[in-house]
Amino acid sequence: MPKKEALKIAKKRIFKNFLEEVKQHRPIIFYTDNDCDGMLAGSVLMSMCYRLGIKDFFFFSPLRNAHGYGFTDLVLNDLLSQPCIFNPKTNQLVRLDYIKNQFQKDPLLFSADLGADLAANTKLQEILLERFEQCIITDHHKSFEVDWIDKNKIAYINLNDEKDANYYSGAFTSALVFSQIFQIQTTPLEEELIAITLLSDRIDLDNGDNLDMVLNLAQPKHDRIECFFKDKDLSLAQDDLDEISNLYGFNCINYINALSRLSGAREFKGCYNSYLHYLVLKHFNPISDLRLSVFNVKEFKGYNDIKKKMVKESEENAQVFSCNKILVAILDESCSIKVGVSGLVANNFLKNTLSIIPFVSIKIIKTGIAVTLEVVGLF
Repeated sequence: MPKKEALKIAKKRIFKNFLEEVKQHRPIIFYTDNDCDGMLAGSVLMSMCYRLGIKDFFFFSPLRNAHGYGFTDLVLNDLLSQPCIFNPKTNQLVRLDYIKNQFQKDPLLFSADLGADLAANTKLQEILLERFEQCIITDHHKSFEVDWIDKNKIAYINLNDEKDANYYSGAFTSALVFSQIFQIQTTPLEEELIAITLLSDRIDLDNGDNLDMVLNLAQPKHDRIECFFKDKDLSLAQDDLDEISNLYGFNCINYINALSRLSGAREFKGCYNSYLHYLVLKHFNPISDLRLSVFNVKEFKGYNDIKKKMVKESEENAQVFSCNKILVAILDESCSIKVGVSGLVANNFLKNTLSIIPFVSIKIIKTGIAVTLEVVGLF
C-alpha cells in the first residue's frame, strides 16, 4: 500500500478514536501559542466545543517571554507542575493533576499549531503519552513536513504540506482539523476570528483562497470584536485589504500580542502574571456575560496600567528621526519593546506625527546591530 494511502487510513482511525474518547467524556486539553493566532485559535475551538455540546475541555498556552519559542523543558515543567491550564467553566487556572483526578482519566491533547517542536522530539512525545491518552498535533507552516502517525497515539497533521506558500493560520488549520473530526462547519462568527489570525500571521492572501474571509472583516458581526475598536467608526465599509489589515493590526492584533507577551515579562517586578494572556480566552468565552467582559472591568485595568508604563518607557528611551517620509524609532535592549508592545509604540508615534509620514519603522539594537523588528505599512 502506498505510504500516503496508509497515512490517510491511519489518520481516519486516529480521528475516529479521538471522537469516541470525547463521547466517553474524556477531557481535552487544547495546546495553543499565546500570540494572537494562538489565543484566537483557542477561542474558535471553544466556540466549536460549545456548539457540539462538549463540556470537558481546557487550554494550555506556554509563556513565550519566559520560555522562548516552542515546547521547551520550562514549558513542560509548568504544564506538569503549575496551575497554568485555563478552565473556561470557571475562568480560572488549574493544574494538570487536578484535571486527571477530577475525571479519573488521562486527558486528550489537541495542539493548535506548534506541531514542529513536538514532532521533532521523541523524548517529549514519550513524556506526553505518559500523561495523555492521545495527541493530535496540527501545524500550518510549510517547513513542517512530518507526515507520519506514531503507534496510533500521536497524529501529525499539516494542511500546508502540498502548498507553495503558507495559506493557513494556526487557528484556521486547527479549526479545519477539528471540523473534520466532528463533521461540522465553522460559523461566520468563528470565521471572523480566523480571518484576524490570517492577518496576524501575514498569510499570503493575494495568492490564496482566503481573501474573501478577511474582506468580510470590513463589517464585523462578532460583538466581542467591537470592544477593540472604540476609537474607530466601523460603520464605514472598508473593502481595501491594506486598510482592514492596518485597522485590525493596531486595534486587535497588537493588543492581543502585547497582552500575551506581558504574561511572560518576568523581568519587570510586580508585572509578571501568567494569567494575562488567558484574558483573551476569557473575553471570547461564549458562556461569559458580555457585559462582564474582561476588556471592560477592573481586572483588565491592571493590564492597561502595565502596558502604558512599558509603552511610555519605550517612547522615552527611543531615538526617533524621520528619513524619506519614514519615521524610525530605534530602541536599545533596555526598552520594554522586547515584550511585544512594538505595535502599540508605533501606533502612538503615528498619532503624534504629521500625516505626511506614511510609515513607521521600529528597530531594536541588539549586540550593536540594528534589526528591523516591526514595520507598519502605508496609511
